Amino acid sequence: MKIYAVVVAAQGCSHAAAVVEAVSYQMSPGDELLVMEDQDCGHSERTFPSGSGVSHVVTGLLHDLDLAAMGIGLASEKAEQSDVLLMLEDHAVPDPGFMQYLRAFFEDEGRQGTTFYQRNGSSSGSASRALFSYVGGLADIDGKNKRIEPVTSSFAIRRSAIDSQLLPKLTHPENFGRLNYQVLPELMLDPVNQPPRFLTLTHYQENSLRHATSAIYWNARTNGTIDRGHVTFAHGMLRTPVKYLGRSFRVIRARPIDFSTSALVMWLGVAGFTGWWVGRYAGDEGSAQKIVQAHPNAAQVE
Repeated sequence: MKIYAVVVAAQGCSHAAAVVEAVSYQMSPGDELLVMEDQDCGHSERTFPSGSGVSHVVTGLLHDLDLAAMGIGLASEKAEQSDVLLMLEDHAVPDPGFMQYLRAFFEDEGRQGTTFYQRNGSSSGSASRALFSYVGGLADIDGKNKRIEPVTSSFAIRRSAIDSQLLPKLTHPENFGRLNYQVLPELMLDPVNQPPRFLTLTHYQENSLRHATSAIYWNARTNGTIDRGHVTFAHGMLRTPVKYLGRSFRVIRARPIDFSTSALVMWLGVAGFTGWWVGRYAGDEGSAQKIVQAHPNAAQVE
């Protein structure tokens, strides 16, 4: 089984270095790795001893959703012989053995795609813990949930699931975010696509409270902008309290955390709720730059 991995590096490959290294040394002959950057990092194409290749593409794009759609598009065009496309964000480092376990997972032909369990690798401050908890807490490897709620910034999908009709739609501006916010969550509704616990990513990101709040607010503005074409005002009034404020309660219940971090998780729910409604009416112009600025620190694996 051949895997084509794509690392989304909105802040350049310096932020993706830990992910690239972890993936590179787990690849098998025939695998490929593509690093999607917004700027030239000075890396040329190279091949690892396994025979797997690593290449870098400078896109000029900043938004993770744009980079993800373009990355899947490029990988689909280049990877005619690959079976699985793997997408990783630049702060989510695969655990040892991850690629081997991923191959074993997709040996079942009924599995079309999956997201992964998460582990917090940044625990030095309440703001960092709160941001991880709010985003990844319902997929936390140490949580109580028997089924994970997908964190779709990192995922794997069978190449055959990205057919010739779907691919152009993913990269069309009118379908911005469809891959992450529609295709993957729908796949995850099928129990067969729920991941085993050993498919885990460790997320490294140190954030201040300002950065954490900005990250959730601007991501929610993007969601509100995407949703405004098909979510009515009445539906929004019912949906957003559950999606953002209710999420805070579900996260705290799924994995009990200390009081200060819990309070910040509640605060991030308010930020997300506010951002969605602002995005619905004012759009998300500038969100890509704001989200990049909210993640100033590269993953540091000790």
